Amino acid sequence: MLLPKNSTEIVAFHKLAHVKHWKSIGKEAYKNISKLDREMNVWEQIFKNRDRWTKAELEDALRYINDIRTNPKYGFNELPLDIKL
Repeated sequence: MLLPKNSTEIVAFHKLAHVKHWKSIGKEAYKNISKLDREMNVWEQIFKNRDRWTKAELEDALRYINDIRTNPKYGFNELPLDIKL
């Protein structure tokens, strides 16, 4: 896993959550799930560990997952998550 220079802890956590998900379900299964499913898994891990993050970090993570859920460029037409942080 490579991280950009000066990555924050939440960025490292995000990347590591992808790696753990990939390892738990295998390469082929991971390739076959949607970006939304992969990112929802990461969001769930971030939210489960929400005591580790600042409100600003959580808000940024929520904006990111909601962008994937709702932005037509990603091809999904989901409702945004409505979570009180």
